[in-house]
Amino acid sequence: RHVVENAGLELRGFAGDTMHMARLFDSSRLRTHGGDGYSLEALGRDLVGDGEAKVSMKALFPEFFRKKRIEGEGDDKKSFLDVLRMQTDPATRDAFACYAAYDAKSTWEVHAVLRRRLEAQAWEPMTEFPPTSAETPRNMWDFYQRYFVPFGALLTDMEAEGIYVDAAGHLKDVEAAATKDKENALATFRSWAVAQMGPDGALLNPASSKQIQTLLFGGSANQKTGELLEAERDFDVDVSEEDDAAAAPTEVLVTRAEFLEKANAARLREELKARGLKVSGAKADLAARLAEADAADAGDGAAGEGGGPADSAPALPTPLTADAIRDLPTVAALKDALRARGLKLGGKKVELRERLLEDAASYGADALADPAAAAQPRKGIDAVYETLDAPGLKAACRARSVAFADDASKASLLALLTDDDAYAAELRKDAAREAAADAAADAKTFSLPAPAKRKRKLSVRTVGRLQPTKFTTSGWASCTADVLRDLAGKPRDDPRSRRAGEPTRTVVKNR
Repeated sequence: RHVVENAGLELRGFAGDTMHMARLFDSSRLRTHGGDGYSLEALGRDLVGDGEAKVSMKALFPEFFRKKRIEGEGDDKKSFLDVLRMQTDPATRDAFACYAAYDAKSTWEVHAVLRRRLEAQAWEPMTEFPPTSAETPRNMWDFYQRYFVPFGALLTDMEAEGIYVDAAGHLKDVEAAATKDKENALATFRSWAVAQMGPDGALLNPASSKQIQTLLFGGSANQKTGELLEAERDFDVDVSEEDDAAAAPTEVLVTRAEFLEKANAARLREELKARGLKVSGAKADLAARLAEADAADAGDGAAGEGGGPADSAPALPTPLTADAIRDLPTVAALKDALRARGLKLGGKKVELRERLLEDAASYGADALADPAAAAQPRKGIDAVYETLDAPGLKAACRARSVAFADDASKASLLALLTDDDAYAAELRKDAAREAAADAAADAKTFSLPAPAKRKRKLSVRTVGRLQPTKFTTSGWASCTADVLRDLAGKPRDDPRSRRAGEPTRTVVKNR
């Protein structure tokens, strides 16, 4: 009625509602109690006969149900049946008109059958002294006409006109209360799950039909095939940092290729800055720049490994004395000296000169370049070396990590030990080797922030092998809301009172 009135056609009166009539005649048809329900299709099949019963829209127009219309984006994306096209498309218009006519005919016939049955059903008041006035119903049809017809008319008026809702006040409060009730119910469920399964129970998802099916009905048989449902199953679940903070690393190590692919621009810039490289550009440019630097480092490392090119490479020239460095007049001259020593070329003139002086100081260049200093008698440890024989000098060389030939003479060993420049050069080589090793290690692995969620296995084991009362179309135990509601019972039911056939609970052990 309200659908027609919303189209601008006002209807007079309200004859009845077949669902209300059928509910009054037989309340056992509820689907939640195993009945066939109160749909027009089910009522027509049971009361009129299969040949005259309504045929469902899904059976007549399956293509519209297979390909529903989709509109919207993101969270607003919805799919729905395109009824308007079904009614107006030349390919389906005639079939839909026929469907609508048979729908009206089936409704009229179901109404007529239910009226006769309600008229034959006596009205039995639930009181010791029933009223005897002229308005007292004689049968269930009288009762329906007196109370249900005005009620049905009121419902259609409400559907046509709408009802006032205090969205800003009452509705908001009800929503907040419902959200809190849901959170409390979830906390109660998970507390119970933890008691049964240990800490993993906190990860159990009550919205997962597969997990609940295993938890309640594991070990039950498929109604069609006889196959047993697994009593224990593993599920992949998301674990957030809050759920598993103790085991959640803040960073993960990845390979060079993974780092260049997964790191964000900020992390790439950090790596470039640490290597003294340019940090501007888009993410793709930053990754390419790092890849080029890695390739260059790998080439330099290959050239310096083993006993080949690195051993035959020309040695660096002797560092300049401090006076010679101070006499260099121009930036170009300072850079030439830095280039010869393999040092960094960037910076102002003062910084270039300071870099050369620091290099010379680390090598003791002033003492080596001064002939007078070389002629001075040896002191301290150098004087001790002169008192040692060849085996003692070799032992000293090993202690100072100074390389020597097996057939080296005493004079050459003494020269190696007392030559501070050679000793410093050896230390420099060691430092360079360590730096190269660190660079190689850094090139192989990089750190990235750990993802907020990780996957882990959750093992769910049945807690009771309950016998299912409803099954899915494929024959497995059903875990719909009505099944769970029936298992839970009414809020005031005594939880200790169990239905016949309910098994005892088994012990759950964590793996």
